[in-house]
Amino acid sequence: MKCKNCGNSIPDQSTFCPYCGVSLEQAQAQPSSDASQLAASYTAVQQPASLSAKAKDKIRICPKCGTLLSKKEKICSVCGEVMPKPKKAHKAKAAIISMSVVICLLLCSTVYFMLEMFEGNRAIADLNETIAEWEDKYQQLYDECTKAKKDSDYWYKRFKHYYDLKN
Repeated sequence: MKCKNCGNSIPDQSTFCPYCGVSLEQAQAQPSSDASQLAASYTAVQQPASLSAKAKDKIRICPKCGTLLSKKEKICSVCGEVMPKPKKAHKAKAAIISMSVVICLLLCSTVYFMLEMFEGNRAIADLNETIAEWEDKYQQLYDECTKAKKDSDYWYKRFKHYYDLKN
């Protein structure tokens, strides 16, 4: 049977078009007892015992009457219930969040180690500066000692010369 509104093919027992939701004229002409029998026949075949993974991806179940419907059907063909939109898996969102956390941790650790490296370089520079200061002080002390020795040698020679002249 085809829907007179949208032209899609629909099951013969449908009371509503699963694609556009228009109530079918035949459903209005049938007595209400026939509609309840029709709904009972659909609910009797609600769910098979087990479905393969491929079959589960292609069907969904009406939350109101339990009828098996294809993923394309927007409205239940038995009870006319509007199908809720399928929930998207949050795997991509979780993956994005976890990757963002990993990237943030990597950036933070990189910045930390770079700062530690610069701090280490600063400590080495401070140590080199201290060594240079000590070298300067050593050179000054050496120069003073050398001068003092020369002075003492000078005075020693003069004293010895003076002493030798007296004796």
